[in-house]
Amino acid sequence: MKKILELDQYWDLLNKYQEKIPDMVYNHMMLPGEAAPHIDEGKLYYEEQKDGIVFSVKEKDFCKLYFYISEEAEIVLPEEDRTQLIECIYREEKEDSHIQKLRKKTEAAGFCPYVKNIRIRAEIQEKDLIPLDRKNLRQDLSWKYASEEDIPAIYELWEIMDIYNSTIPEEKKLKEMLEEKELITVWKEGKICGVARVKLENRRTGSIWLITVSKELRKQGIASELYRLCFSILKEKGCRYVIQWCDEKNRAVICASEKFGFQSDGTISRSYIQK
Repeated sequence: MKKILELDQYWDLLNKYQEKIPDMVYNHMMLPGEAAPHIDEGKLYYEEQKDGIVFSVKEKDFCKLYFYISEEAEIVLPEEDRTQLIECIYREEKEDSHIQKLRKKTEAAGFCPYVKNIRIRAEIQEKDLIPLDRKNLRQDLSWKYASEEDIPAIYELWEIMDIYNSTIPEEKKLKEMLEEKELITVWKEGKICGVARVKLENRRTGSIWLITVSKELRKQGIASELYRLCFSILKEKGCRYVIQWCDEKNRAVICASEKFGFQSDGTISRSYIQK
């Protein structure tokens, strides 16, 4: 596969095939704003095929594929030495026909259903905020923005997560998050027991990613304190709303988030995998 070197190159290729294939089907229309970070990180590749084009985001342990092909074409996988994953993103109960058709091709090509994520959304409430100048969340818990010294402990917490989770950053990207103060840590008895990423999505909306608590310290209210901390940081950045993605089977995250008014906004991300 060939590497995409700049955003205009990606957009020109996509537009070329949209004009060339009037009956195009695809699993997700990756817009320039979504492609740009992958290009900056040197992860976005492409392969022109007889009946379309496929883009690949090459992660450490897998590749995430984006197909734009003719309705009559079969999925032709690029030559890869890693697990391949296809993600379909759509509105619940409003799955567009192009996604339905591509999804059927995905299953015919040997991909298996993997994870179904739902996007949840909440409005930040004053009652859930804490003073950020107070470093102690409660008597036994404190917080701080993560530093480079915390990286090993953060990855240790994230080890419980699926290796095919594309939101887990590689170390270079993680260091950029540290500089942007996007990673926060919670401490108990001198050890990191919780971590989360907070990100500004637009002027009014922020997001929470990779919220994690040590297995041995769960059901002690630490996740709730992390949520309050995330809300407070995003509120300070000017946000009114917060979004989060979660596996529909992850009852722990869903139950914790429901306490703060999170509800599904109807957006679904369904992954299919071929190992």
